[in-house]
Amino acid sequence: MLFFTWLSITAFATVSVLVYKQACDLRAGVVLVDNSYSFGGAFDRKVDDLAFYLAVFTKEFFRRTLMLSLLVLRRIIAEARARVIKGEKRFAHFVESLHGRHSLRSPESVSHFLREIKDHADQLKAKAQTR
Repeated sequence: MLFFTWLSITAFATVSVLVYKQACDLRAGVVLVDNSYSFGGAFDRKVDDLAFYLAVFTKEFFRRTLMLSLLVLRRIIAEARARVIKGEKRFAHFVESLHGRHSLRSPESVSHFLREIKDHADQLKAKAQTR
C-alpha cells in the first residue's frame, strides 16, 4: 500500500512539473521548433503506460487481498465454530453434573427426545382426566 501511495505521488509530481514547465514556456513566448509538438505529446506514452501498470497493479492487489481475506475468514469461522462446539460440550457437562452424571441421557438421542414428549403428553392426559 505504501508503494502504491509513493508511486501515485511520484506520478502526480512528474506530471505537475511537466505541466508547469510547459506553462512557463508558453508564457515566455518560447516557440517550439517542432510545430507538430503537442502539449501532451511529450508524456502521453509515459502517462498511458503508468496508468496501465497502475490499473494492472491495483487489479492484482485487490484480487490477491480478496483471496487472502476469504482464506482468513474461512479460518476464523472454523475456529469460532470449534470454540462454540467446545463451549457447548462444557456447558452440557456442567448441566449433567448439576443433575447427576447419569440422570440425563445424550441430548443427541432421538429416542430420549421422543420419550420426553410421550411422558409430557401422558402427564397432560392425566391432568385432563382428573378434571
